[in-house]
Amino acid sequence: MKKVILTLALAFTIFSINAQVDSSKIVKEQNLEKELENLEDGAEQFSKQIQELSKQIVSLDAEKQSEATSDERKKEIEAKIDDLELQINALEKGIADIEIDIESSENSKDGKKHNDDDDNGDDDDDDGFDFDWDEFDFDFWPLNKKKKFNGHWAGFEIGLTNFVNADNQFELPANGSFLELDPVKSGSYSLNFMEFNIPLHKKYFGLVTGVGFEWKSYTLETNGYLIYNEQGNTDFQEVDYTISRNKFNVNSFTFPLLAEIQIPMGKKDKRISLSGGVIGSIRVGSSTSQQWEEGKTDNYFRQEADYNLSTFKYAYTARIGYRGFQVFANYEVMPLFEEGKGPEVYPISFGIRLLDF
Repeated sequence: MKKVILTLALAFTIFSINAQVDSSKIVKEQNLEKELENLEDGAEQFSKQIQELSKQIVSLDAEKQSEATSDERKKEIEAKIDDLELQINALEKGIADIEIDIESSENSKDGKKHNDDDDNGDDDDDDGFDFDWDEFDFDFWPLNKKKKFNGHWAGFEIGLTNFVNADNQFELPANGSFLELDPVKSGSYSLNFMEFNIPLHKKYFGLVTGVGFEWKSYTLETNGYLIYNEQGNTDFQEVDYTISRNKFNVNSFTFPLLAEIQIPMGKKDKRISLSGGVIGSIRVGSSTSQQWEEGKTDNYFRQEADYNLSTFKYAYTARIGYRGFQVFANYEVMPLFEEGKGPEVYPISFGIRLLDF
């Protein structure tokens, strides 16, 4: 009986020790997770402060450039801008230090996990191939603060737009001469207001999607306006008065699917981004407008119509940038008008991404 009691006591003691060890491991892992969350929250707060300070600098610089600003005020503005730039530099250094601490914490966490695996006998094979699934993050929840990959879609884009023919040349088809554009005054503007990231690598590679709204404004150099001919196709009607401004506008919602890779540059985790993919679009509005003078009278006419424009389209896109700034080029694979109902032309656009949010 005594032997049974001693055996049970020994077993209970061993169980208690193992339970304490497991509990200690859980507490340490929870502490590491909490530490990482705090560091990432701190970096996010610093980034927001940098954005606010940058906005102040832009506002002050605009005031400084104004002719109404006195010389004394300009000196005050210069001093204020210098002070704000010092604050930004300090915040950027703080972010760099936090990134180092985050990497150190992640290494500690990974090192602990690998040690635990070794203790459990789950060693890698001896063929020299060491593949760690922890390097990949298939987290589809965009608000998860732990993910590191952050793509480039949300923001404001501005560019120039034009047409090419079926042979990808700028020469318009015979039935499309009325679409001759002023390339400098024909613009593309996009407000990409929603972004979702799908990390395939925790920092440097992933998929990007979202939603945007695009305005395309084509300035026609021809003296007339778009009409429907007897067959219901899109055609052109010349006029005997001089049109000073002739616009053709198309508005669409856009839905991208981009693959993006990011190349780190320097210790502050500043990165070059390379991305490409497709942008689908749904046309939600189109119109033409003309402005002309008759004697001393200014005349303006605007007409909303679909003009046989394609409703659903998609475009290939290629993008390269540094931090929040990007250069892009888009080529629409589907023609501007429905097949057989207008000239076969394909819109292209290229420009820059100015704001990142």
